Amino acid sequence: MLEKQEEQSLVDLAKAGDQQAVIQLYKAYLPALCRFFYSHTGNTEDAKDLSQDTLIDAFVNILKFKGQARFKNWLYQIGKFKLADWWREKYKKPTISLEEFCPVIKNFDEFIDEDKNSGDTVKEAAVQKIMKMLPEKYRLVLEYRFLKNYSIKETALELNITEGNVKVIQFRALRKAALVSQAYEQQ
Repeated sequence: MLEKQEEQSLVDLAKAGDQQAVIQLYKAYLPALCRFFYSHTGNTEDAKDLSQDTLIDAFVNILKFKGQARFKNWLYQIGKFKLADWWREKYKKPTISLEEFCPVIKNFDEFIDEDKNSGDTVKEAAVQKIMKMLPEKYRLVLEYRFLKNYSIKETALELNITEGNVKVIQFRALRKAALVSQAYEQQ
């Protein structure tokens, strides 16, 4: 990471069109952005892509940077928007019915219990399987927050924990679920 004054002088040079300043900023912030994105995606390639997209957007729009905050803060703000778009795109996949997917599944009983309704989607079955792989406190927080649509406060009251603890457990549970999901998809 760069010191505030060095960062500001490089940003000023980059705004003036200095390619060396752009390269220095790129090299200075790429590793930290990669770590940030990896912690949220669990995938090295996605983290690299998101980091590069963030830096490219920042440099394309560098003249819009007003300098009211540090450049790295502006980068992370762009990165947060990129990450939100990435998650939206990742979970925008269409849902197909079991009847459409059954011919592909070799061992159907591994993926879904026989007593499930035939109208359930493969996505729901995958979510249930992933939820079963999570520790109980993670699973409970995710169930209350996303399956039962409880607020953070309601979840805290139901589980007899603090609201801050709900937020921490939810963050950790989502991260763990992403890793479990990635392992599940690779099987």
